[in-house]
Amino acid sequence: MIITEASKSGYHDFLRALKLTQHFKVKTFVCVNKWDINPKISDQIEQDAVKNGATVLLKIPYDKDFKSSLIKGETIIGTNSKSAEIIKDIIKKIKEQ
Repeated sequence: MIITEASKSGYHDFLRALKLTQHFKVKTFVCVNKWDINPKISDQIEQDAVKNGATVLLKIPYDKDFKSSLIKGETIIGTNSKSAEIIKDIIKKIKEQ
């Protein structure tokens, strides 16, 4: 599982991680966190993932509730936020693989 952010540094790190998974020939899943901060880079990550045989599971939008949970030392899963539902969906999709 490669979890990356839609930023220049996130894209660079994603490419390095993708190359590593290809070297070891492991099934690769990708999740783009905060995809809506830079949709252009997010689209490039998705295209490169698919082109290189990785499966893009989900793209998580920026969510201020996530940051609030971190500050409080709580997990986002226990909330009714959109991020919580997306993360639960990611877990379900991973289990189905």
